[in-house]
Amino acid sequence: MGRDDRRHLRSEIWRESITDEVSEELSFHVEMRARELAAEGMSMEAARRAARAEIGDLGGVQAACEAIAGRRDRDMRRASFRAALGQDVRYGVRQLRSAPWFSLLVIGTLALGIGATTTIFSAVNAVVLRPPAFAHPDRVYSISETWRDSEGDVSAGTYLDLVAQATLFEEVAAIDWGNFVVAAGDGADQVLGAAVTPNYFRVYGVQPVLGRGFTAEDAEPGAARVVILSHQAFQERFAAGASVLGSDLRLNGEPARVIGVLPEGFDPLLAGEALWVPLSLPPELIAARGSHYLDVVGLASAGTSLAGVQSQMDRIAADLRARFPADHEERGLRAEPVRELLVGDYDTRLFLLLGAVLVVLLIACANVANLLLARGAARAKEIAVRAALGAGRVRILRQLLTENLVLAGATVLVSLLIAAAGARLIVAYAPASIPRVGETRIDLAVLTFAIVIGVLSSVAFGLAPALRATRADLQSTLRSGGRDARGSIRDWLRSTLVVAEVALSVLLLVGAGLLIRTSLKVAGVDPGFRTDGVVSARVTLPELAYADPQRAAGAFQEMPAGVAAGPGVTGAAVGSLPPLGFGGNEMFLSVEGKPHDEAVVGRMRIISPGYLAALGIALTRGRAFDNRDARRGLRVAIVSEDLAEALWPGEDPLGKRFACCEGDAHHPVYKTVVGVAAAVRSQGPTIGPYPEFYLPLDQAPDDVWNWIQRTMSIVVTGSHTPSLVAAIRAGVREVDGTVPVYAVSTMRDALRYATAPARFNTLLLSLLGMLGLVLAATGIYGVVSYFANLRTREIGVRMALGATTRSVLTLMMRQAMLPVAIGLGLGAAAAIAATRLLRASLFEVTPTDPLTFALVLTALVAVALIAVVIPARRASRVDPTRALQT
Repeated sequence: MGRDDRRHLRSEIWRESITDEVSEELSFHVEMRARELAAEGMSMEAARRAARAEIGDLGGVQAACEAIAGRRDRDMRRASFRAALGQDVRYGVRQLRSAPWFSLLVIGTLALGIGATTTIFSAVNAVVLRPPAFAHPDRVYSISETWRDSEGDVSAGTYLDLVAQATLFEEVAAIDWGNFVVAAGDGADQVLGAAVTPNYFRVYGVQPVLGRGFTAEDAEPGAARVVILSHQAFQERFAAGASVLGSDLRLNGEPARVIGVLPEGFDPLLAGEALWVPLSLPPELIAARGSHYLDVVGLASAGTSLAGVQSQMDRIAADLRARFPADHEERGLRAEPVRELLVGDYDTRLFLLLGAVLVVLLIACANVANLLLARGAARAKEIAVRAALGAGRVRILRQLLTENLVLAGATVLVSLLIAAAGARLIVAYAPASIPRVGETRIDLAVLTFAIVIGVLSSVAFGLAPALRATRADLQSTLRSGGRDARGSIRDWLRSTLVVAEVALSVLLLVGAGLLIRTSLKVAGVDPGFRTDGVVSARVTLPELAYADPQRAAGAFQEMPAGVAAGPGVTGAAVGSLPPLGFGGNEMFLSVEGKPHDEAVVGRMRIISPGYLAALGIALTRGRAFDNRDARRGLRVAIVSEDLAEALWPGEDPLGKRFACCEGDAHHPVYKTVVGVAAAVRSQGPTIGPYPEFYLPLDQAPDDVWNWIQRTMSIVVTGSHTPSLVAAIRAGVREVDGTVPVYAVSTMRDALRYATAPARFNTLLLSLLGMLGLVLAATGIYGVVSYFANLRTREIGVRMALGATTRSVLTLMMRQAMLPVAIGLGLGAAAAIAATRLLRASLFEVTPTDPLTFALVLTALVAVALIAVVIPARRASRVDPTRALQT
C-alpha cells in the first residue's frame, strides 16, 4: 500500500465524528455567549448557566444538529461518489474508444461465452426451474402401481382404495386417456382427450373460465354425456364464442354437450389433451383388479413430505396384498411428484449442457484475462505517471475496475442479443419431446442471470490484471519508458491461464467426443425393423358404431386390402402398436404346466397377416399368421426371441402354449406358439428389445378392443410417400368415410423423433466443444505472441552470438508447449472423473473410451502446435540488428 493510500486511510480512521463536531460547536457557542454576558457584569459561572438556558433543551438541539450534519455528510459523499464514478465511467469509455479493436475483441469473446451460457440457462429455466402452470406444484403427486419394481397403471378397485385410505391427500383423482373422434357440423377430427373423475380439476386448483366443472352426477352410469373443452380447442373449433356452452358434439359417435371451457395454457401433464369427459367406474371394472388402465394424481395436504406420502403408500399396498393376495402379490404403490415426472431426466441433461457452456465461459474469461494483462502491460507507463502525480493505488485500481464494469455493460448488451437469438433457435430446433422447451425465452430471471454473470465475469477476471497493473515499480517503469514494464518472460499468471484453457478444452471436447461416438454407434444399430419406405397412420373407430368386437375386427381386416390397391403400394397391414409408437399393453403370461407365480410379463401386439413382412421383422423359426388363424380356429401366437427365452429357457418354443389376455387362473385360454420373431428395439435404437408377442387380428380377445380403444395403426410400404399416404386415406374411406386418419408418419421420421433428444445434446455439446477449442487456440496464440514480443531483444542477442533459426524456434516451442502439456494432463484427469456424469447418455461407449481420449488429445496438440508455431517462426526470423536497437 502506497504512502497516499496510508494517509487516506489514517484520515478516514481518525476523522472527527459528527457527535464530537456538534458538541464542540455547541460548547463554543455557549462559551462565546457566556463571555458576552460576563462583559455585561455577570459572573462567569452565572453567565454560562444563562447561556445554556437560552439554548433550552441542549440534548434535543444536539440531536437535531447531528441529524442535519449526518444528512450533509451523506449528501456530500454521494455527490462526491457520483462525480468520481461519472468521471471514471467517462474515462473508461474514452479508453475503450481509443482502442476499438481491443474493445471489440474483449466484448466479442466474453459476449460469446455469456450469450451461450444465457441461452442454455433460458432452456434450463423453462424446462426445469420454472414451476408448472398450476396451483401447488410441489403438492401434486402421481401414484402408480408397481410390480417387481416396474411401474404401471392403477386398477379401478385400487383407485377407490386410495381415495378411502390416502388420508394425507386432500384429493385423489383418476384419468383414463383416450382418442376421441369429434364431429361438429360437417367435419370430424381425431383428438387426444381424457375421461377424468369429477375432482380432477380440483387437484390442480383450476376452474373453468366459461361454464362449470364436472359433478358427481355427471359421472353416474347412464347420465347425459357432457364435455369440457381446452382453451385451444375452444378457440380453434368454436372461434372463442361464448355460445359454445350448451352446444352439442358427437364424441366417438355419441352425443355430448359442452358445459365448460378451461383457462388458457392448462395442460398439467403436458399431454396436449383437447377435451375431458366424466369418468365412470362401473362395478365390473371395480371388481377387475387385474385390469390396470388408470393414471392417478393426488393433491397432498400442506406440509406433507414425499417420505410421508410414500410411507402411507406402502401401508396401503400391504393392506391390499393382505386383502387380495391373488391380484396384488408382489405389487406395491409408488408416489412421485408430478413436477419431477414431467421433467424426467431432462434436468440432468440440461444441467450437463449448462455445465459445459460454463466451461466455455471460463475459457472465454481466461482469454479476456490474458487480453487485459496485455492491455495493462501496454499502459504501464500511463499508470506509473498517474501514480507519480499523486494517484494512490486504490484510486488507480478503482479506475481500472470501472473500465471493466463499462466493458461488462457493453458485453451484457451484446450477450443478450446472442441469447435472444439462441433462445429462438432452441425453440425452433429442439425436439418437441423436451417438456416445455417451447417456453424458452428471455424473461426477468434470465435477464438477471445474464447481468450477474456478466458483471462477475468482467470484474472477477479483470481483478488480477488490475492488481498487477497497479503493482508495478514506479521508478523502474518511468526510467525504462515502459519498455521493460510489460512483465517477465516467466509470466506464471499467463502460463496458468493457458494451462486452465487447455484443461477446460480437454474436458469439453472429451464429453463432445463421447457423445459423437455414441451417435455413430446408434447410427449403426439394426433396430430389427424396416425404416425406409414405410409409412404408418393411426385410425380410431367410434365406440358407438363399433361396440361389437367382431365388427371392429372386421373393419380393420378390410382396410389393408383397400390400401394395398393404391398406386405404388407394395404391402399393407394393421397392428395395434408399430415400433417407435407410444403406449402398449403389457400382460402376464403363464406357461402351461408352470405355477402362476412364475408368470412373465410381455407386451402384446395385435397384427394382421403381412404385418411382420411389411415391417421387415424377420421370422427366425416357424411361420407367420395367415388365413388359417381364424377366430374359431386354434389360438396361436408368435413370440419374440427374448420372450421365448424367458418363457422356455433353452427349449424350442414351437408348439408350446401360454395363457394370457382372456380367461382366468381357473379357466386359462392358451395360445400355441407357431412362430418366433427376431427381437425388435421398439422404443428406439438405444433401448434394448422388450419381450413381445403377437396375436392374430381375427383372434383378438374381446376385451382388447376396449384396452386399445379401437385404435390400430395401418402400416404401408412403397417408394413414394405422398402416394402411400393417399392410399391409406382412400383405403380407410372405403371402409368408413366418417373415420379420420391421424398421426401419419414415415418410420424414418419416427426413428429420428426417437433419437432427437440425444442428437440435440450431441450437437450442442459439439458446438460448445468447437467454440472452446477456437478460444483456447486463440488464447495460446496470444500468449506465445506476447512472450515472443517480450523476448525480441533476447532473441536478437542469441542470433548475434550464432544461434540458428531452428534452435531459436525449438527453444520457443519447447517453452511454449510446457503449459500446454500440463493442461493436457490436468484436463485428461478431470475428464476421467467428470465424464462419468455422461454415462446415462452413452451407448456402447465407456466414459473413459481410449479412442475418444486419444483423438481429443491429438487434436489439441495439433491445434496448440499451430498456435505456437506461427508466432515462434515470426520471432525466429527477427533481424538481430533491429532487435538489439529496440
